[in-house]
Amino acid sequence: MISCDCIDTQLAQDELLVKYQYISDVLIALAYFSIPLELIYFV
Repeated sequence: MISCDCIDTQLAQDELLVKYQYISDVLIALAYFSIPLELIYFV
């Protein structure tokens, strides 16, 4: 029987991808919240 250990490495890559997506979502949220603050400051 042939065994495959690709499942374990793929899970680690998926976790890393989820972390990168979480970080990018936080940065996008900060950008969206900073736009009204800058408009209030300049207007």
